[in-house]
Amino acid sequence: MNTLARKGDELGVAVPWNMESNGCVACVAALWFYAPTSGSAMTSNVQRRSKVQRLLARGVSSVRKILADQGSAEEAVVAPSTTVAPSATRLSDDLVAAEFSLLSHAANYDLSVQPERLRSHTDLVRLFNNLMGVVKPEVFIEAGAFWAEASRAIKEHLPKTRVVAFEANPYNFELCGERINFAKLGIEYVYSALSSKVGDVTFQVQRTKNGEELRKTTGRSSIYQRTDADFTFESVTVPGTTLDTFFAKQPKSSVLWVDVEGATELVLSGGSELLKSASMVFIEVEDKALWDGQWVTRDVTEFFSRYNLVPVARDFESPSRVQYNMLFLKSNLRRNRHVWRYFSEFFSEARFPKS
Repeated sequence: MNTLARKGDELGVAVPWNMESNGCVACVAALWFYAPTSGSAMTSNVQRRSKVQRLLARGVSSVRKILADQGSAEEAVVAPSTTVAPSATRLSDDLVAAEFSLLSHAANYDLSVQPERLRSHTDLVRLFNNLMGVVKPEVFIEAGAFWAEASRAIKEHLPKTRVVAFEANPYNFELCGERINFAKLGIEYVYSALSSKVGDVTFQVQRTKNGEELRKTTGRSSIYQRTDADFTFESVTVPGTTLDTFFAKQPKSSVLWVDVEGATELVLSGGSELLKSASMVFIEVEDKALWDGQWVTRDVTEFFSRYNLVPVARDFESPSRVQYNMLFLKSNLRRNRHVWRYFSEFFSEARFPKS
């Protein structure tokens, strides 16, 4: 019996087959912190354990259905040779199981209220920052930077790391460039869209929603247009580059923060070489298409699996539950004792937040 199965047996929870073969950090931690305790907390913890059991059961059911539909329960993870959307491939059972296991973390938050949803995001960012202290990459890349808050935080704590922030919205770039001296901070603030090829890109700046005018300076514009008809756009031509072109000299190690409003396929497919050096990625994803032509969560997860980047944590910030942030980590880093310590703190503090 593997470690995860033993833990599930201790708690009386049936753990999905093959869960641990891909080292599901989130599920192990979730089971550990949902362990029953003595005293008045017993009832609450039994309820939490029941939630985990139901979630995992649904996860197994969904995995089996997907694999049955695809006609195979086995899949080899191969190095990327094309940029075809990975939704055309069979789904890995481990990845789907890991995706469901991350949902169990929702039991630590009251998702009906905004402060709790925001707390889930704050917790995830804290985990990311803690892991950055372990990884200490040569290069940190922020795509869709706007105010470059992530870049500024990383540069402050890791001054030796090269920090590059890309912003494609010309109005954002002008405003932030006037307000912040990025050069003085040691940050490369670059006016460019990250895309799948080098050359000018048509960028869609949201202008109205339901007839009401919107600010041009916003973090919600994209290369893609929204799928609903509530928005109108101003199409502007902006310079475009790829990750592989900009970082022609591949760094030894890199970390990415990607918030590009649905344009993840364009950003990632232009970085097939750079991603080989990536040890961690913080990325905004969507479970359904909000922008025309975008990749959804499962496409992103499957793509990252080709680089041994596995999903280990997520937040629940959006009230729609469709859009959220995920953290991907290089699979071999999960054996690092410092990584495990920070994950223990992450799950423990989510369940028992400090006042």
